[in-house]
Parts: sequence; C-alpha cells; structure tokens
Amino acid sequence: MAHMRVHSGIIRPSLLETVRSHHNDRGSALSVYVDIDMHRWGGADAARIAAKTFFSEERERLHRADIGRTDREIFEEELQQAAQLALEQVGERRTSGLAIFLDSQARLAWAFRLPWPVRNRAFYGPRFVLWPLQQQLALSPRLGLILTDKDDARLFLYHLGELEECLRVEEEIPGKIRFPEPLGELQYMRKHVEAFRHHFARVADEALALYEKEHFEKVILGGLWETLPQFEARLHRYVRDRVIARWDIAVHTPLDQLAERVRREESNYLASLAAEAWKLIQDRRQQRGAVGPEQTFAALWRQSVQTVLLEPGVGYDGYRCTRCRRLHLSSGPCIECGGAMAPVHNILLEAVQDAVEQGAEVFYWKNSELNDADSIAALRRF
Repeated sequence: MAHMRVHSGIIRPSLLETVRSHHNDRGSALSVYVDIDMHRWGGADAARIAAKTFFSEERERLHRADIGRTDREIFEEELQQAAQLALEQVGERRTSGLAIFLDSQARLAWAFRLPWPVRNRAFYGPRFVLWPLQQQLALSPRLGLILTDKDDARLFLYHLGELEECLRVEEEIPGKIRFPEPLGELQYMRKHVEAFRHHFARVADEALALYEKEHFEKVILGGLWETLPQFEARLHRYVRDRVIARWDIAVHTPLDQLAERVRREESNYLASLAAEAWKLIQDRRQQRGAVGPEQTFAALWRQSVQTVLLEPGVGYDGYRCTRCRRLHLSSGPCIECGGAMAPVHNILLEAVQDAVEQGAEVFYWKNSELNDADSIAALRRF
C-alpha cells in the first residue's frame, strides 16, 4: 500500500496533470471526495460520524457491485486508508473536505485539502476522477506576487491560503559613487541606470514565463515605491493587465509576513467582486436577481446561477426534494414536482454545493443588506 499524506503547498497544474494522466488497465483507481466540514455537521464529532457513515455506505455499495473478488478487496483496503486519513483531518485549518486518489497496485496516493463544501462521492475505474477537485480549485483565484528592487527580485505563487516562492533573481548593480570630474560620474551613472533597467527587463521576462506555466489570474506587485512604476511598464501586457495591488515593501520581507498580507489582499479583492455582483443583483433584480433563499433555490434548480453570495458563518436546516433535488425551506410537497422532502443539516451549504457543481462563482460576503435577505442571494445568467 502506498504511503498517503495530505499535500502541502500549492496544487500546481503540472501535479493535476500527473494525477489526471494515470491509467490502470485493471480499473482499480479509487477517487474519493469526503465532506468533513465541522460547520456543516455541527462539530468535530458529528463530522467524523458523518464521514464514517459515508465510508460504511461505500463499502456496502462495493459488496453489491458487479466486480471481482480481488478488485473488491483492493478497493475495500483503499477505502479503509482513505477513511482513516479523513478522520484524522477533521478540524484542520482551511479544510472542509478532502479529495483522495489511491491506486495501491501502482503504489500511488494523493490527498488534497478542499476549503469549500464538497459532496461525498467515490469513483472506481481505470482513471482518477478530477472534475469535482477542479471545480473547487476554480473557486479561489490563483495569484502571482512579484517583489523587486533595483538588483533583487522574488516571484511567488499563492492559492488556497498557501504562498510559495518560485524564483529569485539577484544581480550585481553598480553602486552610486562620486567622481572628481562630472563626465566620469555621468558615464558611471549611465551604467548604473542601464543595469537596473536590464534587471527589470529580466524580471519581467521571468514573470511572463511564470504566468505561462502556472496561469495565475491576478498579480500583486511590490518593491521600492519610487521604482515600481518603471518596473510595471516593463511587464508584458498579459501580466500587467492582471495587477490588482501595488505594495511599498522590502523585497526580503519574511515569507510568513508576505503570506498574511496576500491573504488580506485576496480577501479585499474577493469582497470587491462580491460587492460588484450585489450591485448587479440590485440593478437587474427583475431580469437576473435572486434575493433570499427561496428565489436562490429556484434559480439553482433551473441551473441558471452565475454567482452566489453567502454570509459567512450562517446556516439553518431545510429540505431537499427526493425526486427532482430542489431545495426548500418548508417540509411540504415539492412545489416543482410534488415529490417528498428529506431534511438537510445546513441548507445554505447544500446550495453552495449545487452552485459549485453548476460552475457558478461563490463568494462569502459579510454585508448588512445580504443579512436582511436571509444571508443568501444570486445573480442569474438568464
């Protein structure tokens, strides 16, 4: 059995491609998505109970499946390992769920933290199933951070709360010194200016190369305030057009301080996107707005949602139709198909799961007007 631990750091496109490209001719690759969100289930113990129930039901499903005894035993052992890891990860920071990929025959194992609600699922086959993971990763922006002064630069990637340094650029720039004759000093200063312009051009090229490789969506620039505009002018348009913030900051600021500041910048950026979505909802309420739970649930059922706004830390019980899957606040017959209702623990998180699976944007946003709308609203595509 392959040793399994939760991946630390950024989930790079190259890593996803490695997982995606794996193929087992015998069809014994296991993909598991498990919900261990304490907020959803009402605490750590309840989350562990829910996870145990899911894995128990999966083992029962395996027993009923039309597969050979050897493959069934392999999958059961892999499920047991996945269950053990899931129970250990309950309560970890920024972990609402896990995506687990196991192929014990090939001695391959990966596990990734999921910061958003995920629906419990297990897939058995020759390849790993990545589309639920890719939906989750798309909910949070991938950011680039570029810090530079006249002779040093550091390039970073940020995603899902993790900041990683990718590259350092260090160059020897002639210092500013005094010459006895003016002409000599002018010639030397010209070399100094040409050197740091060359440095800026090199860093700009490295930034473009990083963008082409890692596909970050937005970028933050930092460095000496007086030279930052000169550096920004050197950036390729693909990178320059993605700038969302500019910092006056030392290039060699410690990583933990940078990570905390990037998290704040990300929060501000997402809040601005949420505010823009709320304005569109208000301005086009009749055509595209859905305000409050019932209007939002109806839009989700019609699969017409583009963006969902949700107040953080809020949740209440509700119901889901057992026939057409529409969400409801009341327990009566479904207003769409007349089907029976089944209770759900946190209907707002159920709505988030539906939105994620439909490819919609989801923003947690604290706002008094959203609170007045019972903590949820949506912008419809149509």
